[in-house]
Amino acid sequence: MQNKDKILKGEKVTMEFPNYGYNQKSNLHYALGHIDIRNGYIDKEGNLRIKVYDTYDFNRKGNFLIQAGREEMFKGNLKPFFTINDIMVPKDKINEILK
Repeated sequence: MQNKDKILKGEKVTMEFPNYGYNQKSNLHYALGHIDIRNGYIDKEGNLRIKVYDTYDFNRKGNFLIQAGREEMFKGNLKPFFTINDIMVPKDKINEILK
């Protein structure tokens, strides 16, 4: 919600999903973590369309797992990559969110 105006204007938004722990139904912190949202717009049917970019490159200082991955990446044993996720949020869900 705090970034809705930027997203709807198509501006780049960088964010991190919070960590709610392992016992939640859905936790995008573990699936996507730190992301960039770009190219946001409402299509002609009223659905929100965005692209979510996520890098897997161990580029942050963090816990021992991130540091272990970072060390292996620098040794050439792990290859960094990124994903681009096309997201469509239906019009009725957008109306619920924006209320």
